Amino acid sequence: MHQINIIFDPGDDITLLTRKTADSLGLNPETMPGSTFPVTGITGAGQPFKKINNLIQIGELSPIYIPMGLAFQPESLAEDLLGRKGVMDGPYQTVIEPQGLTFVERAPAFSALANSGARLSHAMRAAFRGYSRTW
Repeated sequence: MHQINIIFDPGDDITLLTRKTADSLGLNPETMPGSTFPVTGITGAGQPFKKINNLIQIGELSPIYIPMGLAFQPESLAEDLLGRKGVMDGPYQTVIEPQGLTFVERAPAFSALANSGARLSHAMRAAFRGYSRTW
């Protein structure tokens, strides 16, 4: 199991990983199956990312599969970003308070439903520690 630091960014549709992080997890966007999609941000210029589904675990919560994008180029993304898809709309409830950010698991039945029938080409366990960013 690998552990990374990641910025929780609910403004991002999906989780995005830098090329450095993807490489450290053994996830090569050039050789992995999946579609390529552009990511545009405040720079305005679209950068190509590989979309995959991958298994993650936040702290001690149950692991879940979420969609994520892997950067092809090191300059495409400065920080790893935990997006909302599969996390906020999945089996985790996100509690944002002035003192910090907490992820809690919803009812087990919801988790089983959210993860049922997943047919994924690649799954690697990655423990993500979410932390809040001050806006």
